[in-house]
Amino acid sequence: MSDLLVCSSLFFLSNFIHARLRGYRFYSTWFYLLTVTSIIIHGFFPENLIANLIDKIPIAGIILTGLYLFMHKCHTCTLKKRISYAVIVISAFSFVIFIFYYGYLTNQFCFDKDKYTATLFHALLHLTSSVGHHAIIIM
Repeated sequence: MSDLLVCSSLFFLSNFIHARLRGYRFYSTWFYLLTVTSIIIHGFFPENLIANLIDKIPIAGIILTGLYLFMHKCHTCTLKKRISYAVIVISAFSFVIFIFYYGYLTNQFCFDKDKYTATLFHALLHLTSSVGHHAIIIM
């Protein structure tokens, strides 16, 4: 099932390309790094603690850069656009936080005892976070 996570990690390549085309070089670099680290970890070192911690570096960079861009764009766009994109971004972020952190606390979703279920939710996490960040880029 780690093949599914390697494939779903490729969603972040679309964020890399999209951010690069829109001129967000710093943001796009974080997505490139996340794609590389995710493929390496999900493909070769799924249970390695150090590798998983290294994977958190680009995740933190993406969250912080995405938050900065989102807040900046909220102050420079129309109210209608702000509300539309805020619903998408906040919904995606909330869903990802829920299935990851609540799942961790309760051994569900990404941390389910059934590896198949855990893998499906982790792949869904990749997709949802990618969509949320595309919304930030478009905004």
